[in-house]
Amino acid sequence: MKFLLTYHVDKQLLDIAEAGKGREWYPGRAFLEGYFSVDQYRINAVLKVYRWKFRLLEADDATQQYLRSKETQQK
Repeated sequence: MKFLLTYHVDKQLLDIAEAGKGREWYPGRAFLEGYFSVDQYRINAVLKVYRWKFRLLEADDATQQYLRSKETQQK
């Protein structure tokens, strides 16, 4: 089962939606919403949301660039 996790940096809000069957990433119904820090998001990280665990498998180019810039700022 695949899910799309969208992190809204400005609101620090996490949206989780189940991937649709007809299209690769259909918005679908909201699975769960919660608050997380951007520091928790990296490829292969496991996010625990209540009793659910989500392994982050990939990120789009803009997200990867943003996360790299955050790592550079923290050093």
